[in-house]
Amino acid sequence: MSGTMSPAVSLAVDVDTQLRDIHALGLDAATHAHALQRCRRLAAQQPQPEVWGLLALLLLNAADLRSDRARIDEALRLVDRALGAREVGTFTLRAAIAALLAQAPAPATADWRRIVSLYDLLAEIDTSPEVARDRALARARCDGSARH
Repeated sequence: MSGTMSPAVSLAVDVDTQLRDIHALGLDAATHAHALQRCRRLAAQQPQPEVWGLLALLLLNAADLRSDRARIDEALRLVDRALGAREVGTFTLRAAIAALLAQAPAPATADWRRIVSLYDLLAEIDTSPEVARDRALARARCDGSARH
């Protein structure tokens, strides 16, 4: 048995690596447009739920939530498509949370119970301190103990 990966495993690792790289680019306002462009290309080449999830997340992060209806609508369609998969990953869950916030006229009117349930799922696969913090904040919103 050789030490090489099967083509399917190699492709999955490559897509995961590309998603992490694109996400990192998308965090910087100066490179966000490039990240969005790369993610669109990847979605065309590898139409997979996590790719759609990251594309939706990038669109929502780029959209002016008051006026950029086309980007928001595209992101919502991508989130629905990604959530229809058997398994969802971190980018899909983050995009679903961002979509719920984008659909609310104000943070106070967001569906915080649903947001908490999404954070509960996200915390099962991402144990980072940021997810734990955001989950706690969402739970506080849901309980009514956090007001903005």
